[in-house]
Amino acid sequence: MATGRFTLEPYGGFLLQYGDSDAARRYGGKNGAVPAVMQYVRTLQEHLEELGFTSGVTPDGQFGASTAMALRELQIEAQQSRVWQEKGAPVPGMAVETAARRFRGYVNGCLDPETAATIAEWRRPAGGLRNLCPVRVYTRRVNDGVPGAVVHTDVWRWDQVKETNVRFYAADGLARYPIPRQRIVDGDPTVAVVGAFSEAETTGPNLGKVHSWPEAAITTRTLVPAGLLPAPRRTRPGSRSARPTAWCGPSRTSSARATSTSSTRTTAGAYPSECATGL
Repeated sequence: MATGRFTLEPYGGFLLQYGDSDAARRYGGKNGAVPAVMQYVRTLQEHLEELGFTSGVTPDGQFGASTAMALRELQIEAQQSRVWQEKGAPVPGMAVETAARRFRGYVNGCLDPETAATIAEWRRPAGGLRNLCPVRVYTRRVNDGVPGAVVHTDVWRWDQVKETNVRFYAADGLARYPIPRQRIVDGDPTVAVVGAFSEAETTGPNLGKVHSWPEAAITTRTLVPAGLLPAPRRTRPGSRSARPTAWCGPSRTSSARATSTSSTRTTAGAYPSECATGL
């Protein structure tokens, strides 16, 4: 897959970023970048939507926080070694496949050549089948503790759904996080309960103890592979206990994924006005 300005052609050749706007003819952070109104931002939003990175908004040609969030999610997911890919005939559906191309750029919520090349790869992979966003957050009615009909199919923002009579669920097509048998929903090992909306403290889906388990806590021990964790410090008999050893460097993929699932979708975030593309 070629990189550079060729991959940016669908977007006018611009490094699109937060604040760009079709209506204002603002592209690459510059007002009046083109003589006539174009749809470069809207095209980007439509491509992200096609891949399942909707960010909860309808394409409108305004590069705001939602578009930046959708791009960040794509950049994070595209770093993974596996992808959630469409299956063709004879049995259409989805399957977990080895990534033909992994994203190696910055997770910055901006459109640079590397990100544009990734979008092109995901929309037209070698086999002609798209890669789609493997993570989906949705809500269902719950009657007497039993999950019922799906109400909202694609939840992204922390304030997108404020109904208190539905429960939030998260599905990861790549099944990266083992779910205890007693916590599995409807026999699907890729689905976990997130919680219910609450105005108290977090103002968003509330992950209470009833919906969680120790292995799901975002800690050093759960994020870092066991082989990378330092061995517990030994103490001599009769000596005072030594302070526990702390690991200060979780892998980039683990920390990015933690940010993706725990912050990006559930809290409001700030995005830089300029892209650090490193070009």
